Amino acid sequence: MKSIYPNLDSLMEEREIDYLDLATEIGVADTTMYRRLKGKSDMKLHEAFEICKYFDNFDVEWIFRQTKV
Repeated sequence: MKSIYPNLDSLMEEREIDYLDLATEIGVADTTMYRRLKGKSDMKLHEAFEICKYFDNFDVEWIFRQTKV
């Protein structure tokens, strides 16, 4: 699944995880994570920081940039 965050997609591909794995890691429902990654609902700040911690404290602005860098 491709999200609205191409840099996050790249990190997920590198670690071979999908949105279901990511949802489990940060403690949200699968449907919640799907909606967040597709842009159908807003990513909560604490969720964004949990994702950054999971990816070894990558920069939050870089991970959630909506254009690939």
